[in-house]
Amino acid sequence: MANRVLSQQNLTNQSTSRLKNLDQTPSHQQKTRRTNAEPAHWRPPDPGWVKINVNGAFTPRTNDGSVAGVCRDENGVLLDDFARSVKVQSPLHAETLAVCEGLELAVKWRKKEGSRGGSCSV
Repeated sequence: MANRVLSQQNLTNQSTSRLKNLDQTPSHQQKTRRTNAEPAHWRPPDPGWVKINVNGAFTPRTNDGSVAGVCRDENGVLLDDFARSVKVQSPLHAETLAVCEGLELAVKWRKKEGSRGGSCSV
C-alpha cells in the first residue's frame, strides 16, 4: 500500500469538512458533562517513546479558541510544547486542530531525533 502524504492545508480542509458534518449530528449537539469523574493522571510512555498530550478550547460567543500541547519523555521531562490562539466553530474543531498541531510536533521531534541518530518513536 502506498503512503499518502497530506499537506497541512489539505488536512485542515478535510478536518473542517468532517467537523461540519459531525456537528450536525444529534450526539454532538447535546452537552455532555462527566460527573463524579476520577481525576486524570498522566501515564508515561514506554522507554524510548515520547508522549504528546494536546487540548483545544472554544468560546462559542466569539468563536475564539486555543490549542496547546506538550511532548514528554518516559521520565516526564518536557521536550517540546506549543500553544496558540485560533478561530474555530466548535469544541470538536478546536480539539481537532490541537491534534493536528500535536502530529506536526511529533513529526518535528522525530526529525530532530533522526538527525542526531536517536531512536525516538512517535
